[in-house]
Amino acid sequence: MNRDAARVVLEMTCDILDSFGKTYWIDSGTVLSAYRDKDINIYDHDIDIRTIREEWSTGEVAELVKQLWLAGYVHINDTGDAWEQILGHHVEDVLLDFKFCHRDDKHVWYYCFTPSAVITHLYDRKYIDNIETIDLLGRAYPCPGPVEEYIETHYGPEWRLFKVRAEDAGETDLTWDFAKDPPICYTQEEFMALKGKNVCFARHSGRYESFSARTVT
Repeated sequence: MNRDAARVVLEMTCDILDSFGKTYWIDSGTVLSAYRDKDINIYDHDIDIRTIREEWSTGEVAELVKQLWLAGYVHINDTGDAWEQILGHHVEDVLLDFKFCHRDDKHVWYYCFTPSAVITHLYDRKYIDNIETIDLLGRAYPCPGPVEEYIETHYGPEWRLFKVRAEDAGETDLTWDFAKDPPICYTQEEFMALKGKNVCFARHSGRYESFSARTVT
């Protein structure tokens, strides 16, 4: 990923999000590289931004997609029940991974769709209730706090090794998840066992699947 193009696209995207006045934060590889490298990781393949689903109306999401299109995201698609994720490919060859998170009184979570499974990233909502800012190339961006604790929860204790060499450039967060089994990552069955029934619906391969199991204690 071109560092300068990614910086410009990240700034522009966050300017758009600021205009909506919603909660959002940089996440995954973007917040990791901001914290660890004090830079944008050229071995990454996207910019990662999250928001809270319940804060957005359908009309606002439609307007967001319009604004992203006008700003140069030439291919935009959504994934999931109504909207779980917006993927945008910018003319500067930068990919946006914008996910809508679910929230209850204990947790925040979002879905990652693979060809064969729905993987859930689930973490304590304290990280989002205590949004901090982190400097990245001269701009302060919102991020989960405390940021290092969140990054270790997200990637596990080996987070300093994620995408540090050119040969790692093809690795995604999901391939890391499968290889390293970080604390944030749950299979569909594990998530069902934790969160109780009907916490949400997730669409995968054209199907809607209801999560239903015992309630977390």
